[in-house]
Amino acid sequence: MRKAKARKPTPPPLQLATPGDKPTLSFPGPGCPPEYFSRAERDLWETLARSAPKGLHTPLDAVALEMLCQHVTRWRATNAAIAKSGLLQKDGDRKGRPARISPLVKLAKAEAALIAQLCGQLGLTVTGRRGIVLPPQADTRTEFAKFLDACPGGPDAPPLRTN
Repeated sequence: MRKAKARKPTPPPLQLATPGDKPTLSFPGPGCPPEYFSRAERDLWETLARSAPKGLHTPLDAVALEMLCQHVTRWRATNAAIAKSGLLQKDGDRKGRPARISPLVKLAKAEAALIAQLCGQLGLTVTGRRGIVLPPQADTRTEFAKFLDACPGGPDAPPLRTN
């Protein structure tokens, strides 16, 4: 008799910690990109590090982020090669036989699977961010913006009546 597979548990939604919550550790981001990175890999690293919410990544995530940057640049280069050469490969020694799918397509598919897995592990997808508790964010608004928000008609105020 075959056993039914158990469902993978669904993690809770993303939560932001509040000052009253238990203390959370606050880590800096993943740091600087590795020295050997190409310009494209370095740009991707900086974009991901800048775009992620503060406290999402730690220095422990640097290796996974490094792999992600390498796989994404390789996937982009592979897709550029596919766009240039086409999806089909014609073999000169295979007379009379139809063209076959380029091996680059298989490589691009494998890279895409690795990228999706790494993005989920790093919390870069909607489902990957579920269950992550981020440290509270500092209020970076100017004093003037805070003043305007507190005034009648600010963003939290009910709409004005015009009868």
